[in-house]
Amino acid sequence: MRELRKVEMENALECRNLRKQYPGQSSYALGDADRGVSVDVKQGELFALLGPSGCGKTTTLRIVGGFAEPDDGEVVINGEEVTSLPPYGRRTNTVFQSYALFPHMRVGANVGFGLKMGGVGKAEREARVRAVLEQVGLADFERRRVTELSGGQQQRAALARAMVNEPAILLLDEPLGALDLKLRREMQDELVRLKGRTKMTFVHVTHDQEEACAIADRIAIMDRGHIIQVDTPVALYREPRTSYVAEFINIGTVVRGRAQRSADWIEVEGENVRIEGRPPAWLNGHADVAAVLPHSRARIDPSDADEIAGSCGMVGVIDRVTFTGSVFEIVARTEEGFEVRAEMSEDDTSSWIRPGTSARIWWPNKDILFVKDSNAGTSGQQRWTTEV
Repeated sequence: MRELRKVEMENALECRNLRKQYPGQSSYALGDADRGVSVDVKQGELFALLGPSGCGKTTTLRIVGGFAEPDDGEVVINGEEVTSLPPYGRRTNTVFQSYALFPHMRVGANVGFGLKMGGVGKAEREARVRAVLEQVGLADFERRRVTELSGGQQQRAALARAMVNEPAILLLDEPLGALDLKLRREMQDELVRLKGRTKMTFVHVTHDQEEACAIADRIAIMDRGHIIQVDTPVALYREPRTSYVAEFINIGTVVRGRAQRSADWIEVEGENVRIEGRPPAWLNGHADVAAVLPHSRARIDPSDADEIAGSCGMVGVIDRVTFTGSVFEIVARTEEGFEVRAEMSEDDTSSWIRPGTSARIWWPNKDILFVKDSNAGTSGQQRWTTEV
């Protein structure tokens, strides 16, 4: 057991060089032999850990909550190093996807259970339960049985039970995954409102990029036990750092090829296609570069339309046109073998845009993104010669 020590800090949470390898596993669930995972979460922030199954996000949450002990590294909460403390010894509470409510108890008893176990007196316990139920919109449900609640109401009750203990950090392990789309969006809004009212710090685990972008102040995108990029939702979409990030949050079509740079201009030349534009300054010094053609910035014209100066484009056949509820998503397969997508509002979608029609999809050079190629040099992937 490591000795508890105080750490001077302003963040609600600091994870330092965390590593975790489960028994019988050859690979690490978090970090690797060379480096661990480090991340800071600010006071009052709603911070999301985003990534596919097996990327390490739930392992990170379990280590922060005290349900798993890291092989190496530290967890610091509000300036206190708590790595070796059990869950009840640190100021965190967790809301699980299953909610884990007691079906034989009424809502008020469920919410106040932790306070009762902690020896809080009846009068104070009842006052705190009423206050937190009002915060989550369940003020009239204290005497209701858990089995009489809807899915969204059960989720709110689980939140209330975690919040009533006034944790420094509320940990959310994919708590919205079991809800239907309407309820999920309602609860996303509720989480944002709760954060604003309580000033509590939230760490939210999800594999849903739309959910993360809807609620989080910042997002950490994870892959194979490592954090790839931490940024605001807007920054992730406007300036992804790697092709993995661009592909995972579905920003656009990734074009890989031979990269050549002159001054502040770059060309990525793949098979039968050349994409050019101005790379971000932070990409200087990186040899493996890919271009990203954002869906939201694509333009579409008839295939015989004149090319626009200062743009890059491809000719293809429209495969499908899908209305997503807010925009039309147009998918085309190009002569170069790419599947490219364009997102357009109803006002911008002309009647000629339909499956089977030949079209030219193009992007102004200024709208093309350039990133580090995550696939360069990996097994099963072609590594292009790069000149920088």
